[in-house]
Amino acid sequence: MKTKIKITNTYWMAILAVVGGIILTVAFYMGKYCIEENKETAVELLSVYNELLQTKLLYEMNYAKELADKISIDLENKEYFLEMAKQTVDIKQAELVLLFEGKEVTAAYPEQIGNIKYIDADLHDFSYSFTMVNLIHESTIECPVYMQNSNKPYFLFLQPIMSEGKYWGQAAVYIEKEHVLEEILLDRLEENGYEYELWHINSDNGEKNVVAVSDESFDFTYGMKQNFYLPGQWTITIMPSEGWLYQSQLKHIIGSALLTFFLGIGFIFCMVKMCHYLFFIRKHNEMESQSGWLNKTGFIRSLTNKTRKQKTPFALLYFVIGNYSLISQLCSEEEQKRYFANFQNSIEKNITSEYIIGRVGEGNFIVAVFGETEEKVLTDLCGKLSLELIYKMKTGSKKVFSKVEYQFITYPKDGTEIEDLISKLAVKHYIKEY
Repeated sequence: MKTKIKITNTYWMAILAVVGGIILTVAFYMGKYCIEENKETAVELLSVYNELLQTKLLYEMNYAKELADKISIDLENKEYFLEMAKQTVDIKQAELVLLFEGKEVTAAYPEQIGNIKYIDADLHDFSYSFTMVNLIHESTIECPVYMQNSNKPYFLFLQPIMSEGKYWGQAAVYIEKEHVLEEILLDRLEENGYEYELWHINSDNGEKNVVAVSDESFDFTYGMKQNFYLPGQWTITIMPSEGWLYQSQLKHIIGSALLTFFLGIGFIFCMVKMCHYLFFIRKHNEMESQSGWLNKTGFIRSLTNKTRKQKTPFALLYFVIGNYSLISQLCSEEEQKRYFANFQNSIEKNITSEYIIGRVGEGNFIVAVFGETEEKVLTDLCGKLSLELIYKMKTGSKKVFSKVEYQFITYPKDGTEIEDLISKLAVKHYIKEY
């Protein structure tokens, strides 16, 4: 019994392992698919924000370019420049507007912030970005930039002014960082469940300048990023706050995996139970109920399967009890059970090799004995077993003994089917079989 339980437990553990392995594999690829889909969505969103940033920073909020384009029409009209600079500060919320002619500031609005005066200031009094515009003649945007005696961060927009194809000077506009960030709508990313980081390479020292970040403690190592140039390299990186596999997706995958697992196990359990039930029915249909031995169908199936697997030689011992039907009617059920048990015990005592026993008729019993056996040994064996098969009973004051006949046949070399062998034995005795 212990061995049977151990085998059954191992069997079910193997099924659980296989089903669990398959479901885990499917769940893994489902998660991988969700991650890829989420990354594709992030790339699309990132492309939209990339275009938005470039449009906002290079055109809509680059007031320096607007000022440079207008002043280039009349380079000597400083009053016109100051009027536009005043509108830029008052209406467009800029903090400071400067006009460089060559390397010197020739106009500024306001002219002074705190105790810092900007008129006649030299290019070298400012950050390297001003010098870079003087050298590369391209629009430049820097952030964060700090004015003298101020800890407030600004966006700095610089635009070269060209005259007859030559560098004449540049316009510079300082705008508070917070105002620009509001305009470029980075907070919309957080509303959509994304963390973000906007940074660029500092033109002064080549270090990373973080312009805006949603959460400084967040790890953007596996985030999606895109680069754009102003003209230095700017980078925006985004990543879902929950990671690339959303909690809702993870819950659905786990829920689906568990549901599939239990449904799969339930289905396999039902199939196993059904197979066991069908096997039980088949075994039941192949057993003779009174003796507990195989009936003719079961005996033929068992013997056929045995010989197909092992090709083992065997002999068939066939016993016929005369007047069994009449005698059995006069005996109780209990007496008949003892009769079959005695015959079973006799077989176990006298047959040392492997055997199969069956009841192929009401008073017909057959035993298959495996292995090479001489005819003399088979004759002696049949004689001993016949003694156990003699039915003893009393009718009144007389004792009645049943007559037992037997014969045996060894498995022939001509390939005769087992069912035909049994039929030949039965026909010889004119036995009516079940």
